[in-house]
Amino acid sequence: MSSASVYGFLRVRNRTIDEEYSLCPRHWRWDYYGSAKIAAERVVERFREEISVTVLRPTMVCGARDRSVFPRVARLANSNITFASPH
Repeated sequence: MSSASVYGFLRVRNRTIDEEYSLCPRHWRWDYYGSAKIAAERVVERFREEISVTVLRPTMVCGARDRSVFPRVARLANSNITFASPH
């Protein structure tokens, strides 16, 4: 499992980010997470001929032990806020 952080800080509008989109050539010096994910993808890529490889780059992951994202989403879902449809 990789991360969308491999793309760096994107300022892209109206464009699909897919497997053809290039990885961030240089991350900020302090962005060790994104750089580590790129390095890990490169290691896995070396084994593509020997094993089936699928790299996932989610933008957000939440689950049973998540203490950040899911509680916020749950509070929002239980609130009285109404979201308008963009269409």
